[in-house]
Amino acid sequence: MAEFTADEEARASVLAKNAVRLTFPKGAQIKDPKKLFNTRLESNTVRAIDFHEGDAVDEPALKALILNAVELNISKAHKR
Repeated sequence: MAEFTADEEARASVLAKNAVRLTFPKGAQIKDPKKLFNTRLESNTVRAIDFHEGDAVDEPALKALILNAVELNISKAHKR
């Protein structure tokens, strides 16, 4: 399992032999205008993106989503 975190905000892990899942623990609070989230949509908190070999990645949209997740996490940390 591979993993990276920005104050526990985003995680990447091997889902299966054919996909990698990027999970956003607070993803339900993040706007996703490009509809990148494609799994965990029923969760009240978590959202995720499954990437399969050969998938096209909208890099600017993914970068914006990650930056929004980090911003959300930082703002929540300052409110504690």
